[in-house]
Amino acid sequence: CAALCRLCSTVENAKLILDSGAVPNLVQGAIDGDHVTKQFCGSVLSSLSFYEYCRIPLCDLGAIGALKGLAELNDDITKQRCLVAFANLSCEVSVQLKMVNEGVVGIIAELANSYQEINYICCAKAICNLACYENTKSIVAKEGGVHALMMISMVQSVDRLTKLLCVLGLNNLLDETTVDFMVAEGLVGSIANLSKIGDSHISNLCSKIFNHLSKYPVARTKMIERNSTLNAIYKLCQLPQHSSSSGGHNIMHSAHHSHPQSASSGGSHETQIIAIRTCCNLLFDHSIREAVVKSGILLTLEKTLENPFFDAEVMNQIFLALLSLCTNSSFMESISKTNIPSILIHLVLQVRANPSSSSSSMTSS
Repeated sequence: CAALCRLCSTVENAKLILDSGAVPNLVQGAIDGDHVTKQFCGSVLSSLSFYEYCRIPLCDLGAIGALKGLAELNDDITKQRCLVAFANLSCEVSVQLKMVNEGVVGIIAELANSYQEINYICCAKAICNLACYENTKSIVAKEGGVHALMMISMVQSVDRLTKLLCVLGLNNLLDETTVDFMVAEGLVGSIANLSKIGDSHISNLCSKIFNHLSKYPVARTKMIERNSTLNAIYKLCQLPQHSSSSGGHNIMHSAHHSHPQSASSGGSHETQIIAIRTCCNLLFDHSIREAVVKSGILLTLEKTLENPFFDAEVMNQIFLALLSLCTNSSFMESISKTNIPSILIHLVLQVRANPSSSSSSMTSS
């Protein structure tokens, strides 16, 4: 086994080990061997999982079950190797369902309870990838995926790349089957805090998550419970054009098979547009709009209307949101105390003065 560990350093040797039929013996050794044998067999299995060529055969030959057993050893190095292997195997789309069904998510979440940054990033990577399988999102979320990603990003990790991967995983997990659970687990507050880190990629993903949450009544109600959450959304509407980023592309590259929309790095302008749409979604909800107006959303919309760079679709959504408020005298009074009326008059005059330019802008958007 020690020799095999050294041989695994190249893809050619890894293929040779796999094709020679060594994997069943390694799996058996990992299950039935003595402590030292289990350690070495686990090391070889973990090394082989690095190579795409080996991942499907490893899973077909029982490596998942063997690694689950090794993860229970009282050996931090072996546990870490198991976590690395799970992260590598999760990159293979065709085995993701098998991994979830065999209970890997709970083990991965448990293995993240350590003080090693590599454990955090491997856990985040594995859950992020497993969250891409549409039919098992709820299982991944409820078997520890959501809790692990929030703990790593909010408490355990100090690395921005790891935090980014956690937010990407949360974005992948969120859909109609998981929203109730994720909101109850504290997703809204966590995303509000993570959006303040100052990384453009994280901010972009947080903006997307808030926008996705704004589709669901239970999430909208939660979003207005704390002014700090609404202020975080309003801040995303006003991001500078050049916000800092720390290696986000490398993280995206390492998180193979993540949701296509989640993987886009985006930018400040896109982040602003998504956040503004979220604000409008909140205003369209009659049950919460009073709290939203009181929180200062009109000042955010005022600043947006003063910005000439937004396309017609975004501006139209803002107009519709403001129009929906005009059925209430109290809301109209609040609008009158801002510069919104004068800005709207100015925009109307602009359109009248140059209708062809306005028409062109509407078409291009």
